Amino acid sequence: MNDLYLNFAALSQGIALNDRLVALKLQNNCIDGRKHQIELIRIIMNHKSLTSLDLGNSEAIKNRNRINNDGLIAISTALFESECSLLSQLSLQSCGITNEGLQKLGQAI
Repeated sequence: MNDLYLNFAALSQGIALNDRLVALKLQNNCIDGRKHQIELIRIIMNHKSLTSLDLGNSEAIKNRNRINNDGLIAISTALFESECSLLSQLSLQSCGITNEGLQKLGQAI
């Protein structure tokens, strides 16, 4: 585990309050979509400036994000319920997402 995994709740609170953040790369940080749903929603929901979010994985890195369908459903919920999200780029490369999860995301956007 890395420190981000252990402190993702605190980081997500800071990100939610930062209205100048435009792009965020959190590749390969052991983010677990089953355990970090609230944090994923907090980062995206009603963020006034975030346009690009990278939660993907590099093929060679060990500390992989596992967003899975549960995390993608949380992301979809945040996008659907947000009143002002500007998110236009979302990278989820190699995060364990299936067709079911992608259908949920498609319905949200």
